[in-house]
Amino acid sequence: MNLWLVPASNDEAEANLPITLTRPIGEMRAEHASHPKIAPGGRAWGTRWGNAGLFERMHPGDYCLFYTRVGGDPRDKAFCWIARVTDTENNETLSRALWDSSEFPLVYLIDEVRAIRATQEHIREQLSELGVPTPWPLRRLTRVDCSQEVSAWLESF
Repeated sequence: MNLWLVPASNDEAEANLPITLTRPIGEMRAEHASHPKIAPGGRAWGTRWGNAGLFERMHPGDYCLFYTRVGGDPRDKAFCWIARVTDTENNETLSRALWDSSEFPLVYLIDEVRAIRATQEHIREQLSELGVPTPWPLRRLTRVDCSQEVSAWLESF
């Protein structure tokens, strides 16, 4: 299993958060997507082509921690969401249907989405205590190889 640290705190990500992550996909958007894996109430996220090499390593059962803005302040950021990957797909058409943009063609479907609140420092300390080295500062999609201890820790959120 992998843990993915997902920076989602720029303006584009901020606009997409309520469309498919912080709230379920709406009925009209799901209908517009016209995709067998997209249903009202589902959740999804996407990334850009620059992350294609990493995206290929993402698998069902992996977990994502989303690093987002807290409130409206672009300087106040934290890990605010956790989710489990259920499927991945390289699909520009799906990106357009979900986010009105083909900028995020590497789509990952997610479930078990839960709100959390943890600083970068807290996550780094927790992973360090579990013997997991993590690259900081977080600037792009980052894969963390996980052990059983990390899996149990993730379940505690």
